Formats: sequence, structure tokens, C-alpha cells
Amino acid sequence: MSQDNTRDFPRDPRRPRRSMPPTGNTFDSSSSRDHDFRFILPPQESKIFDQDAPENLDTEESNFQGVDLTNNQENTAHKTISETQATPNWLVFDVGNDDIFLPISKSDQKGLETIQPQVDSPSIRIWTFKKTNSLNVHGFLCPKVPGSCEDAPPIFVTPTTASLRPTSLGVLDGMGGAGAGVAKFETPRLSISTSEALLASRIVRLAVIRALTAEVETTCNGLAESIKVILKKTEDDLRLAEKTRIRGTVIKRLPTTLVVSQIHDHSTISGTKIETWWAGDSRAFLVTPEDGLTLLTRDHVQIDDPLEQLRSDPPIENVVNMSTDFYLDENSIMVKGPFLLLLATDGVFGYLPTPGFLELGLIESLIDAQKGIAKSFANFCTTYAADDVSAVLFIRGFSDDADMRSLFSSRLDMLRKRYSLLTSMTNDDPNRNAEVERLWAIERPSYLRLSKVTHV
Repeated sequence: MSQDNTRDFPRDPRRPRRSMPPTGNTFDSSSSRDHDFRFILPPQESKIFDQDAPENLDTEESNFQGVDLTNNQENTAHKTISETQATPNWLVFDVGNDDIFLPISKSDQKGLETIQPQVDSPSIRIWTFKKTNSLNVHGFLCPKVPGSCEDAPPIFVTPTTASLRPTSLGVLDGMGGAGAGVAKFETPRLSISTSEALLASRIVRLAVIRALTAEVETTCNGLAESIKVILKKTEDDLRLAEKTRIRGTVIKRLPTTLVVSQIHDHSTISGTKIETWWAGDSRAFLVTPEDGLTLLTRDHVQIDDPLEQLRSDPPIENVVNMSTDFYLDENSIMVKGPFLLLLATDGVFGYLPTPGFLELGLIESLIDAQKGIAKSFANFCTTYAADDVSAVLFIRGFSDDADMRSLFSSRLDMLRKRYSLLTSMTNDDPNRNAEVERLWAIERPSYLRLSKVTHV
């Protein structure tokens, strides 16, 4: 099936957009504008590690103060790095022209280099990094509504010096339905008013990057504690508890999903170790030429079956937030041979007819990527998604792009045959549900073979 044919496959209209912005005018930079929420952007391109940001944001000009995420033994658990091992420098995805500007202390810039995104359109950003022929990374962010994107720019963090520290990926989806509150604050250079969901995904992204590039390697519990510290600091500085009335547990303060994977490049002949930590319904997937698409996470919802999750879109029970306690689940696997690791928010997979259909679009994007893998995959996702879309794809172990395409070519042929009947059906075809059930019975064993939950 060609990329053009992919655009024509039957969409499932069952799900409304889950992450909706709050209603009403919360901010208006001009009296003629009428938006759910907007903000004043700084005159220059915003960067998560801004060269002009003051070192100490605790000034009379700002009521949003810098957050010190010093990783001490009182509130975090860390793995100790050998004293003889030099602290690595880091390469990270920059936010580019993001929807919100966070004034960051200069101390956050130490040892960091940034990869700027390409702007494919006024709203779509694409990141690409190629370390060797056998290791490259692609990321993209596609807002459903430009200026209101509650998905954060994807995370990519890798050491640039000889180090035993892992490479890390991550995505975050600020939860508009659960984060209906409005956050307003002033910095020395701008005024911001936006949804708490949008702010949460950016603040937590910052906390994750700080933890991943700290002098000591963080753990799952350590990352959770670091996130709680910055969320508490944000809540206090913005006085959100005073301004927002939380009713019950449906509406949460500063809510966002999070999934982070760490790839340990120093793995032995037993394989490559991948650790994944998450909260909410953003997912991590492993894709291999032999076994195809496999889920590494399990959504924190009451309904356990992924097909039923597609149909009913159940509420999330565990998510990063400041209103209730949350936890980060974890999963660790060893992978032999070449693989793809995909981290994605629910806009990528939540509007497809079956969970495994995602593999078809991804592999077609790998093989037919005339304009680049990230752009091809983003184009596939945006043909059906009714939400913001963000993802980061890690490719490892193939000799080069030609080797990757060759190894996946036979699987692509199989997938095109598998889904040919479904793609020819309309949404109201009386046989469609039976075909979806048949396909899920085929997909399920491989799709769920590595998914597990460790939290009790």
C-alpha cells in the first residue's frame, strides 16, 4: 500500500479529542482576538536553554522563580557514577519555536549542545540526528491547533563524550481535559497565560532533562521525586492552589503523561538493555524485523485490553500531576539484533482501527521515506489523528538505511496483505467490526509479549 493509499484507509471517528483546552478567554494579547488560551512570545526564537535567561530568576520582575533540582540524597535515589569517570557533555533536542517560553537558568546550559528542529510548516517541527550509519534518531511534533499544543517537544538526550551513561528518549502529553486550570505568570521578558496542561508538559520536560544530564545517573524513583520537586515549586510560585479550585479527582493540577526510555549503549553480547519509565497512556514500542510491533508499556487505565481502549478511551488513573500522588511504572528488557524504539503520545496510536495497524504506517514511512523518515511518519499520523501528535524514533543496529529497508521489506509485504481488506472497508461496513476482531487476534500475541506493570 503506498503512502497515498494509506491516507485513504477508514478512520475510526469513535473518539473525540481527549485533550481539550479550557473554555473562555483566559488571555487576550489584543482586544480583537478570541482564543481559548494564548500567550505573548518573546521577540527572538525561544530555546529551552536560553542564553539570555537570568542565572537567578528570583527577582522583583518575576514571580516564576527558577527551580533548583539539585539531586540530593534526601529526596532522590541515584546510581553513583565512578569518581574516575568524567562527567559527559550532552546533546539534546532543543524546543525551537515552542508554544511557550520558559526562562531557564544559565546553569542548565553547562555541558549541553542542542539540535534545532526543522520547521516543516508553521506548526510542524522535525528533529533528526545521525550518529553513525547504525544509530540515528528522528522526532516530530505536530500540533492539532497551532499555538495550543499540549504535547511537549520530544526528548532526546545522549552523551557526546566517552561515558557509560545511556541515551534517553521521551514524550509528554499535557492533559487538557484533566488540566482545565489556567496558569498566569510574569517573567522579566514576557507575560504568559496558558493551560496548566500545556505548562505541565513543558515544566516536566525540563525536569526530566535536568535529571538525565545531572552528574549522577538517576533512577525511576529518583526521576519521579525530581518531577515532584519542580511541580511543587511551580505550584507555589504561581500560587495555583490559591487560584484554582479542584473538584474531586477528575480535574488535576499540572497534569501530563510521561514516558522515558533509556538505551544502554554499553550493553554486552547478551543484547542492548532498554529501561522504560512511564505514567499515563503515552507509550513505548519495540519494533524488530522478526517480531514486528511490541508494546513495552501498559496504559494506566481500568481497561486492560488495547483494542477496548481504542473503542472506549477510558480515563487515566495515574498521571504526573500535583493534585494526587503518582508513580512511574518501569519495564526493563534486553534486545538482540537491530531494532526500532518508538515513543509516542496517544495522537499517534489512539485513532487507528487496531493497535497493530501502527506498524504498517511506521514501516511504510521507513521504506518510502523520500522526504525523510520523521516527515513521512508525521504525514501518516496527521492523516487520522484528532489530537496533537508527537513521537521520537530511535533506530539502532542496521548497517545503513538500505540494510534497514531490506530487513523490513518482507514484513511490509506481509502487513500490506494483512490489512488490505480492512483498508478497503468504509467505517459503516457491516463486516468491519468482525475484520477488526480477526486482525486483533493475529496481532495480540506479538503486540503484548513484553508489556508488563511492575507497580503494585
